[in-house]
Amino acid sequence: MTSHVTTPTAISTGLKKVALVAGHFVPSNLAAVHRSRLWSLHLREFGWEPIIVTTHWQYYEEKCEFELTQLLPPDLKIIRTKALPTKPVRLVGDIGARALPWHYRALVDLARAGEVDFVHVTIPSGYSAVLGRLVMQQTGIPYGIDYIDPWVFTAPGSERLFSKAWASLRLAELLEPWAVKKAALITGINRLYYEGVLERNPHLRDQAVMAEMPYGGSEKDHDRELDRATSARLGPLSAVSIRNMNRSHGGQEKKGEAGEQTRSGARQGRGKSGR
Repeated sequence: MTSHVTTPTAISTGLKKVALVAGHFVPSNLAAVHRSRLWSLHLREFGWEPIIVTTHWQYYEEKCEFELTQLLPPDLKIIRTKALPTKPVRLVGDIGARALPWHYRALVDLARAGEVDFVHVTIPSGYSAVLGRLVMQQTGIPYGIDYIDPWVFTAPGSERLFSKAWASLRLAELLEPWAVKKAALITGINRLYYEGVLERNPHLRDQAVMAEMPYGGSEKDHDRELDRATSARLGPLSAVSIRNMNRSHGGQEKKGEAGEQTRSGARQGRGKSGR
């Protein structure tokens, strides 16, 4: 289970380390990618060194935008693992399910090397959420789950017995209570994204720290100069549009909550963690 690791040129010292688990990451341009990407830009301001645990882009099914790598911190550590391929036979499509054993091994290796103090898993993929508890059981490292999307929800066709949507819902209903049982931190785009989790698992209201953290944006994205080829391809109007979008989101006004809630979740997890 080998991994491809992007080694930073410089590592911040004296910071706690948080592993952000993301099935997809840059150069993927799926919306969920930018959740962990934006966090990686600002967590150090609040005492946390981010480490990205993701899947290598050669296992993605979607088109990649490699220009997005220019928006990453130059010293960000990224672990890109293997996954079950979808060609020539597509047995499983979900990236979290396909990469699960490799992500687990990468996280356990980080924990045993003393290189991580907290694990925060982003959903989607829902299947990745089980990694937090699996790693905690093995190493004692506390964990949190971030609901970019709800995991348990009624999708079209889920009422049809034995359909793919029906099976996915049944599996989510089975796995989510186990995955969140020991969570020290629950976050989401807004409270509605994880309110159902609290209703189904009421013990989390007392056990876990909870926080709403919208996507927002980051002014740091506009501090970076695109290379000539990218600038020529995007054109001047794209740069203006991106800048205006950032202003409409109010910048990274929620970035402080990410750092503060991760700190609180880690402290609470250390105090209440158990196997």
